[in-house]
Amino acid sequence: MKNTGFQFNERDADIVHYVYQLQVATLDHLAALTNRSQKTLERRVPKLRDERYLRRLRPRPHKGLYVIGPRAVPILIENGYAPEDLRDKRLRENEWKDLTIPHRAPRRERSHEAVASHTIWSGHSCPLGKRPP
Repeated sequence: MKNTGFQFNERDADIVHYVYQLQVATLDHLAALTNRSQKTLERRVPKLRDERYLRRLRPRPHKGLYVIGPRAVPILIENGYAPEDLRDKRLRENEWKDLTIPHRAPRRERSHEAVASHTIWSGHSCPLGKRPP
């Protein structure tokens, strides 16, 4: 691996530890747990990913979901965050499935449909043409 000038530090170990504890983490999770700004994490987490301490499950435009990478295992064991047998376990991050339901973008209403679905009554819009009692 080429020398990138990257230095793994104690704060990085905290990030890796939180991802290990949560099993899957977003930048929002890490910002709340580490008291680091979102901007700082947006710069640091990709470096941890490039160095294989973390792995991102979902590429953009969705929020990144991070799991531990292969280089995180020895760090977690050495710092007492994970049991020794983690070294023998296979990381299964490639087996995660997207269980969300993708939603279609709402259909744009045509102008005549928008007018038909609302009636003006006393200066207020009433959905579906219903007037209040």
